[in-house]
Amino acid sequence: HTIIKQLLTIYSVTDDAQEQGHKISPQLRGFDAFTLDYLTTWPVSLVISKRALTKYQLLFRHLFHCKHVERQLCQTWQQHQSTRAVSIAGG
Repeated sequence: HTIIKQLLTIYSVTDDAQEQGHKISPQLRGFDAFTLDYLTTWPVSLVISKRALTKYQLLFRHLFHCKHVERQLCQTWQQHQSTRAVSIAGG
């Protein structure tokens, strides 16, 4: 999935759920549905448009996903190192 497709999926699922009074789809995990949103009022909305906020949101999602991948890689590396240490000591 691309970031844009994920973002559109999140918006469509939450909008549908709110309109129909249902819970959000169980197919989305918390990580997938986490978004950053900001409501701008009149003087600020002149400088920060909805398009700019969408770009910031896409950037946030990308960085958030990169951090998630980094954490998974670190966890996998640590598990590999501990398994490797046990196999070297035992064999």
